[in-house]
Amino acid sequence: METTDNEPNRKGPVSRAGITVAFAVHQIIATLGVMVTTPFVLALVAPVLRFFGLSLSLAEGERILTGMHYFPLQAAFGFLLGCALGYSTRHRSAQWVWVLPTLVAFFLVVTNHHLLDLGSTAAPFPSSSLSHFFGSGCRPENRCFDQTLVTLPLYSAVAYSIGALAGRKLWLRGRRQRTAQLART
Repeated sequence: METTDNEPNRKGPVSRAGITVAFAVHQIIATLGVMVTTPFVLALVAPVLRFFGLSLSLAEGERILTGMHYFPLQAAFGFLLGCALGYSTRHRSAQWVWVLPTLVAFFLVVTNHHLLDLGSTAAPFPSSSLSHFFGSGCRPENRCFDQTLVTLPLYSAVAYSIGALAGRKLWLRGRRQRTAQLART
């Protein structure tokens, strides 16, 4: 566990290797973990929706997961996962997992480089680079998966980082309240 001014380190100094490993684990969870796990979470929630009289077809589930801009389900799951892990681990490195996906997206947008074009029926990337990665210029139904490979990890990592910050702040606030209660007694 990393230390802050508010948290005395009771286990000795944290090594750089430990911080690097913690960051790498959070990076994988925030990007690949969210991408892979969200469809399973949706599949688990579908029967609960049926209990309330709502149904979710496979086509609707696919549209929610990859057909909507901004990948709201993955971002929400990333936030909740980041909040839970930020609260339980309190690693400050979890708050910085947005940096690598942002750098990758920035590089690809600036260089106007597109990762995959698997025989798209549309004209080869007529849209601007921003539209390609963040708008309607690249859609999975056109066999273009750049948004899924670049934009989705970016959004989920940003949401995870915000959640990790919120979870860590909640833990620190609770710790201060417990300390204040103990001081009063």
